[in-house]
Amino acid sequence: MPPSAPSIEFAHALLALKQRTGRGYRDLASTIYVSTAALHRYCAGKALPPDFGFARRLARLAGIRAVELDSLYRLWLKAQLESKPARQP
Repeated sequence: MPPSAPSIEFAHALLALKQRTGRGYRDLASTIYVSTAALHRYCAGKALPPDFGFARRLARLAGIRAVELDSLYRLWLKAQLESKPARQP
């Protein structure tokens, strides 16, 4: 199943944060306690982090403001909701 539009938008936001830090995948991954492969998948839109803690740690390293963090959270939440299959009765 291809990624949803919210998932792609969230991935673009993560990639922008990654670039804002000026650090490589390996260095950044070890700093925010995630594998290099997972960080790459999240930034490429191939997977969503299971919780927002990862994105919060990345955002702090990138030095974003509270309002940007709120926006990032909304993107993550929308992507999570879009990625869940509809429940069958």
